[in-house]
Amino acid sequence: MHMNNDNVTDQSTSLSSLRMMIFPIFPKELPKFLPMAGLIFFTIFSFTMLRNMKDVLMLSAPGVKAASLPYIKFCIVFPTSIVFSLIYIKLKNYLEFEKAYYAIMGFFISFFIVFNYLLYPNAELIHPSAESIAALQNQIPVLSNFVGLLGVWSFTMYYVISELWGTYSLSVLFWQFANDNVSTEESKRFYPLFILVGNIALLILSFILDYISKNYTSSAAVDPVNNTVIFAGICMLVLFRYTNQYILSDPQYQPTSKKVKKKKAKLSMYDSLVQLSQSRYVLYIAVLVLSYGIMINIFETVWKEQVRVFFTVDGVVDKSAMLGFMSKYTFYTGVFTIALNFLSKDTVRLFGWLAGAVFTPIICTGASLIFLIYSINASIFQPSLAALGLGAWFAVYFGMGGVILTKSSKYAFFDPTKEMSFIPISSDLRTSGKAAVDGVGARLGKSGGGLIQIAVGTIITMFTGSPVDALQIAPYMLIVLAIMGFAWLTSAFNLNVLYQKAVAEEASSNG
Repeated sequence: MHMNNDNVTDQSTSLSSLRMMIFPIFPKELPKFLPMAGLIFFTIFSFTMLRNMKDVLMLSAPGVKAASLPYIKFCIVFPTSIVFSLIYIKLKNYLEFEKAYYAIMGFFISFFIVFNYLLYPNAELIHPSAESIAALQNQIPVLSNFVGLLGVWSFTMYYVISELWGTYSLSVLFWQFANDNVSTEESKRFYPLFILVGNIALLILSFILDYISKNYTSSAAVDPVNNTVIFAGICMLVLFRYTNQYILSDPQYQPTSKKVKKKKAKLSMYDSLVQLSQSRYVLYIAVLVLSYGIMINIFETVWKEQVRVFFTVDGVVDKSAMLGFMSKYTFYTGVFTIALNFLSKDTVRLFGWLAGAVFTPIICTGASLIFLIYSINASIFQPSLAALGLGAWFAVYFGMGGVILTKSSKYAFFDPTKEMSFIPISSDLRTSGKAAVDGVGARLGKSGGGLIQIAVGTIITMFTGSPVDALQIAPYMLIVLAIMGFAWLTSAFNLNVLYQKAVAEEASSNG
């Protein structure tokens, strides 16, 4: 028996308004909702665990500093993700989605099993010695950061696969699965709860990371973090198979009203640039996306260098202490994301689109500029901060707060207002505009920050003959952040003028 609209209406009357606000899932939908909620829980749990561990692993490796991270993101992760995308497209042509899910997640889980039980225990055997890496870095200072990555090649592979796991397990696989099997009416109630479950996963993960950090030993044969990731991946496979075999095979759990999907426009980089040059409206949106990508990339890189330095004792990074710190970072990310999501619901309604649109750039620009100014002039500020009992603590924890608030406000304010800005424009411009923004803004934003840091670091090294770290290029990054913050805010104000005009024209044409 299908769940038609009459059923939904009848069921909704049986639920209190309070229940509908808190948990708007009908009893009949629970067998479908719960395993899908469990799937997104383990998906976000695992990729957030990897997001934390990959940084700890790389920053504690010999010859690697935070300045190496832009190299790995731009020179290795970026091209690898393109190749993986092509493989995924080919895979989809030969396999149905369910088998493609097993193939991709099976590959990821297999890699982490091999890494944890073969590569990681033998890292000293398969990697060059720390002395050899340092000697080569001194011989080729302009390639120092890249040499460091090659010296710990298995850790670099770990970082790359962790990035791909995050992209494909959530953005590609889970949401495609959800979009294919959740109806339009169900999505209004299911999707907000999926997001909430994801944030709850962050809170639970923070306690698990804290436990692992307190019982962590660098000499252990295998890494408990990776065992946790492998376990979460297996749970994902089990839940996915259970949902497909025992729930979605029942006709009553198939969506009766599939969402109508418009074919997503695919534009080349050149076509995207042409589209942006022809529409100021779309250009402003692209600047918003580009600015966020560049600024958060630079902000995080300098912050992670402060974290690495803070947890370095006698030249060695304390991985246990850093994991404990990342547990706090994960916990507060979950808390603030949940809080700002509730706050954002009424902000645009009460104060208008612009209030929501400028929230994230104000937070990001203010926090990142203060943080970099401190990082550049730490010797001036530290005596005063030390008198207050803060000292080096300020750089690490203020930076953490700034990154958390920037990312949380991005999810709560930036993403919704960006999507709202596409609504009142024509259908053709909306379709081509989103493709142009995705093609230029998002793509260049993710890699642009890293490319800027690589270019500046390379130029400084060529003139000085010595490798540089993220703190040494911070003065130049301060200028970049100020420019991008100004561009972000200016574009938001300019876009608001065009947005309000488009909304008024839409209302006039409909009225």
